[in-house]
Amino acid sequence: MKQTEIENIQVFVWSAIDVENKECLAIWVSKGRSSFETYVFLRKVLKYCKNRPEFVVDKGPWYPWAFKVLRLRYRHETFGSRNAVEGFFSKLKKG
Repeated sequence: MKQTEIENIQVFVWSAIDVENKECLAIWVSKGRSSFETYVFLRKVLKYCKNRPEFVVDKGPWYPWAFKVLRLRYRHETFGSRNAVEGFFSKLKKG
């Protein structure tokens, strides 16, 4: 998720990237960054998943509640697999 401004309005861009094939599964823009927005986004992502995958996230405090409610596995990773997400956002910034 990245924070940006559109016409002086702060928004957050959420993305779900398949770390194995670098495919973008979902992208969503919200005005907030909370456990509720995380929950809504994860519900959208799950529509594109055949099973209940393990998610790789950064250290945002908004993740634990949503993953617990949805009974999804996740792990925190600053680098490694998260580089797929960071690579996606760097392409988004260039466009």
